[in-house]
Amino acid sequence: MESSTDGHRAAGALRAGVTGILGIARGRDFARFWAAQATSTIGTQFTALAFPLLAALSLGATPMAVGVLAAAAGLPHLLFGLFAGVWVDRLRRRPVMIGADLGRAALLGVIPIAAWLGVLRIELLVAIAFLVESLTVFFDIAYLAYVPTLVSRSNLVEANSRLETTASGAQVIGPALGGVLIRFLGAPLAMLVDALSYLGSAAFLWRIRTLEAPVPRPEAASGMRAEIGQGLHAVWTSPILRALALSSTVVNLAGFLFLSIYVLYMTRDLGLGPDAVGLVFAAGGVGALLGSIGAGPARDHWGVGPVLLGSQLSFGLCGMLVPLAVMFPSHALPLVVAAEFLQWVMVLV
Repeated sequence: MESSTDGHRAAGALRAGVTGILGIARGRDFARFWAAQATSTIGTQFTALAFPLLAALSLGATPMAVGVLAAAAGLPHLLFGLFAGVWVDRLRRRPVMIGADLGRAALLGVIPIAAWLGVLRIELLVAIAFLVESLTVFFDIAYLAYVPTLVSRSNLVEANSRLETTASGAQVIGPALGGVLIRFLGAPLAMLVDALSYLGSAAFLWRIRTLEAPVPRPEAASGMRAEIGQGLHAVWTSPILRALALSSTVVNLAGFLFLSIYVLYMTRDLGLGPDAVGLVFAAGGVGALLGSIGAGPARDHWGVGPVLLGSQLSFGLCGMLVPLAVMFPSHALPLVVAAEFLQWVMVLV
């Protein structure tokens, strides 16, 4: 009898442990949403690596062409970021996300078909990159706004923590998987696998049964402009928000300039293959995960201001490892891996 009681206690402890680990993921709809977000984010990270590799290795693109490709991928965030937030507030989020996933899958599916027909050109790739990233802007804003539909207010912190951890994990898995697939399948065919990831995300979202609250009736365009103007005014009139926004603008602008030639630099100047480039970007994902974990303790120990300044300065100094790789070609891969890892730690902090 005593052994039976001990067995029941052990089983109960095991169930409690599993419950603690799963947390809110025990809810079927949040679990489906979590799976959709993970699948979609892996696809997004895969795409960010595959586009420049496809241009550099398969199309022999010039540095100018790769720069235009990077601009096409970054432009939707500038053009549609403010508008998308206001527009998504007027729509149900789940259909927006499903539509964005299906649209991205269809667009990426064009690439292997065009390659098979022999009509894949850098101009087509630029157009697809722009459209894919435009849909990504709407997906990302809709998914962030959709979380409160699936979990209670008291569980929002746990839910967002799970999603952010998954996003950091996808930043490791996506590039690593992309580099391996591009090496063995070729960049155009690897895009087909990328397209399937978005179809998987759409399938998970389709199975969610939680009903969204009714959306407000659409307002006139002037109402949308007024809301965007209020947001910009709130940022600009706050000295702290204005400083943070300007700092972020400078870092993001420099980041896009850097990324526009980064893959070309690694493949043509350092002689790295797709799998090595994938490893570099995956190291950034590990750094992002550790940075997100270490941000809180760093803030508690040194304070917000010193941590902001110190992390920005460290971010720039760690980036100096990248040009050093040319001077030490036998250590090129470790140097760029270290730079990517350390910079992502700093930028997340």
